[in-house]
Amino acid sequence: MKEQPSTKSNSNLKIRLFAVVGILAVIAVAAAVFFLNRRGQTQFREISIFEAKADATVLRKGQTIDTYKGMKLENGDHLTVGPEGFIRLLLDDDKYVTLEPKTEIELLASGDSKDSKTEIKLISGAILNEINNKLSRDSTYKIHTPNSVMAVRGTVFRVAMQQQADECLVDLAVLDGKVGAALISPDGSISDEETLVTVGQSAQFQSDENGVKTVFSGKEIDYSAFPKLIRNRILDLKKSGRLNQLPLTEEQLEEKFNTANEESTSVENSQTSHTESDICVVTFLDAGGNLFATQKVEKGSKVSLPALSPSTGSAWYDKDGAEYDFNTIVTEDLTLSYR
Repeated sequence: MKEQPSTKSNSNLKIRLFAVVGILAVIAVAAAVFFLNRRGQTQFREISIFEAKADATVLRKGQTIDTYKGMKLENGDHLTVGPEGFIRLLLDDDKYVTLEPKTEIELLASGDSKDSKTEIKLISGAILNEINNKLSRDSTYKIHTPNSVMAVRGTVFRVAMQQQADECLVDLAVLDGKVGAALISPDGSISDEETLVTVGQSAQFQSDENGVKTVFSGKEIDYSAFPKLIRNRILDLKKSGRLNQLPLTEEQLEEKFNTANEESTSVENSQTSHTESDICVVTFLDAGGNLFATQKVEKGSKVSLPALSPSTGSAWYDKDGAEYDFNTIVTEDLTLSYR
């Protein structure tokens, strides 16, 4: 006769099965809650320094940090580029921002890589913005200056700012797509009227103690205003096909940049020539006729008495043998001897 399973064994088996089912149910619920919560959370945005040249810092929570290639940036970072530096930021793998020398910005970035909120407060200097993919419906990209705010969906554009005392000039140049700009009044209110600037066009906004206004809009871009760093970047973008909308061929763009370079060089040479002609060289010789020191002074100013003196002699004399009066105005190169 076959032995029947005991009732006790069946009960233990059922208990173990119920326990396993219960554990699986708890894990399933926990996983569902986790993923639902993850959907509602803001995902981390990848913002970093893609390219950097020395002379740039980040101010973060009161601490100043030297920048470096690959450095991760955070919401609220304050970036400053000195006269000899520049940095290029990479946001979400499809947005680049080049900070030119003598530029200062505050970076405000939130949301996730799909629905991103980017706001750059331009405090001084100039930036080139490259948004390579059209923004999603819930994404925003804005540039704030003291007198205007610019919003885009997907474009390449440069914003440059000059500020002296109460006057502020903001120049906008659109190299691809279009940019909508609105004026900001001295009280901080933003105008409901938007100025639309399209590819190949520029605009300028001015504010002073009397208010804010649009100086011009729709003018052809003045490429001579771009520094060499930005000219090279724009040429690279044109060659890559990124600036197909720009109504200039690659050759025409290079010609405009070459003309700008020639004009810039001419001005620099003129300034150098003018500066050199206004400088007088004062040569100091010791009692033996050996070179002791030299000074460069502006024409029309006075030469300074050297802090040190040769070991032999008591005073400085000019070429005619007269003791030199250091209150004399210098108008030409001069040689003084110590006797």
